[in-house]
Amino acid sequence: MATLADGAGAVIDLSNVPELSSVLPESRLRASLDTELEPQEAEQAIAEARDWLSGFKWCGRVVSSFWGWGIPPTLSVCLFEIEPTSSHVDRWLWTITGDVPPAYLVTDDARNPREALEAYVFEMRRWVAKVRAHEDLTDVIPVDVPPTKENADLLESRLKFIQTEILNDWDNFWHPEAQQ
Repeated sequence: MATLADGAGAVIDLSNVPELSSVLPESRLRASLDTELEPQEAEQAIAEARDWLSGFKWCGRVVSSFWGWGIPPTLSVCLFEIEPTSSHVDRWLWTITGDVPPAYLVTDDARNPREALEAYVFEMRRWVAKVRAHEDLTDVIPVDVPPTKENADLLESRLKFIQTEILNDWDNFWHPEAQQ
């Protein structure tokens, strides 16, 4: 476990801190994004994701917000550091929002925006498979739509688009890592 002692003598666990070089702090969006990338849309996407995340009772408050990647309002990947209300809640969370079911993801296996989007596709495909098989959904990511074949098909078509048109072509899209 990687740790860091803060000035007050507390030990901070760094093992779940994502690659901060892969995201832009919200405060630097306007200075860092080309006007072609419409920083105001990225700011709006962060605000909507922050509001959604803040609605969970385990989120005491959002400490910091970061832009990971996106084509808002269609799809956005944001990173948040929160002050959790319980020690069982991760401090760092990714959000995936837009024209897809919103989700939050822990950073354990998703250290950067691409890995977060890959994890989203993986978890949502598990939901699709269980819905199609008429299986119990308690051990899959929550999706706020009725678990019908039609909704599973709609989600799968979006996931296929994300996989083939975005993830498979990741290096051709703008993202903070490409600017390093």
